[in-house]
Amino acid sequence: MSITDYIILCAIDKKVTNYDGLRELTTQVKKLGNNVNQLLILSRQGRINTVNLTATQEELKKIYELLSAELGRG
Repeated sequence: MSITDYIILCAIDKKVTNYDGLRELTTQVKKLGNNVNQLLILSRQGRINTVNLTATQEELKKIYELLSAELGRG
């Protein structure tokens, strides 16, 4: 069975929802991840000792809550 056949089979008789803006959100989350990875590299190199990620954690929490609310309705 091809991937296309599998997807069609899974989608038959099911509601398919398109979430506008999800691609942009995904891009932003990836950028946050890249920034955290860069901080990790700097830390391992000994160039930084501590990082306050409170703001990052708060933003990720907001994103999670928005996604949970939106996907919960789907």
